[in-house]
Amino acid sequence: MSKTRCADILDRQWRWVVLSACFLNHLVGVGIPSTGGVYYVAFLEAFGTGKSETAWITSINIGLLFGAGTGSCFIYIPTVAIIGDYFDKDKNKAHAISASGLGIGNLILPPLLTKVIDFYGWRGSFFITAGLYMHMILCGLLMRPVASHGAGIHNADKPVLGVSLLSDWSFLLFLCNNVFLTINITVYYIFITDYSHSIPNVSHEDSALLLSIFGIAVVAGRVTFALLGSRILIIDSLYLFAISNIVCGILTAIPAFTFSYSLLAVISAFFGLSVGLEIPLIAVVATDRFGTDRLTSAYGYLMFACGVGGVAGPPLAGWLYELTSSYTAVFCLAGTADVLAGVMILLIPLFERRLCQSASDSLRCENSSGTKEQCYTEMVVTTV
Repeated sequence: MSKTRCADILDRQWRWVVLSACFLNHLVGVGIPSTGGVYYVAFLEAFGTGKSETAWITSINIGLLFGAGTGSCFIYIPTVAIIGDYFDKDKNKAHAISASGLGIGNLILPPLLTKVIDFYGWRGSFFITAGLYMHMILCGLLMRPVASHGAGIHNADKPVLGVSLLSDWSFLLFLCNNVFLTINITVYYIFITDYSHSIPNVSHEDSALLLSIFGIAVVAGRVTFALLGSRILIIDSLYLFAISNIVCGILTAIPAFTFSYSLLAVISAFFGLSVGLEIPLIAVVATDRFGTDRLTSAYGYLMFACGVGGVAGPPLAGWLYELTSSYTAVFCLAGTADVLAGVMILLIPLFERRLCQSASDSLRCENSSGTKEQCYTEMVVTTV
């Protein structure tokens, strides 16, 4: 048996180990930063500061994580990129299974950390979360490069930073989309706990339960995507992603008009289900529109965009609360942001058609018997 054949067999067997490591990376490495709502309430009580000022703690953490590429971002980007190396035909299912680790993290970590904070204080809880992070070293050791030289090996000659992406209008719209959808998601999971805690007879545990419900629903959404991905993607992934953005935005705005814990629980479930479909689609859209070779660079830029949204969203939402003394404006802001994110995605095909038409018209003028000026004048007259 040839060395290449042996390497292919080894990769096919080892990819399940890699997928398990990616799942755990999402559960701990990305799941812990997603418990910002639990710490937000703890910081409000500990420091007695305003909501906008306190929100900067979480937003700076998100900005450093995604925007500056530090901390958990060192876990997240390689986790996404290596799945594209090991999985070809089933990459959509693999992305969904891996990302469902975040949903499990959202399920178990909020109530767990709430108990830990009650027992050890928020300072003591940092030692425990640090210990959990240390275990991610083991997951990283399992994520070795593919042994074969087949699909998934990136071209070493391509620019490392993928600068060409920044000249692509479609990608720039995709970046703006990630800024706005991150504003929605971060505002929801940071402020929903404090908002629900203001409802009579709702305890800290009850507030944290909303994040757990959200986590269960995220898992359900991602499992659904994994099992029915090929059927769901009968619709172009771009349009499906835009629809999920708009639905998430509408769901986020609903809490602004209700003061019922039961309804908040239902909304958290549907919002989590929508996010569970939305997040895996980011990787699918990035791969479909910009190619596997540029996926790592594309994800780096997209994470920076998420960092911008994470930094801007929570303090702005806190400022709106202090200005209005109501969460109505807060959740309306978050919902509107995600609806706008969906509209931006819908603009991408329009830009692409316009560019294709311009290229076609330019080529026709190049082959025209008349001058270019005459040809362009004729096209303008025809268009008018």
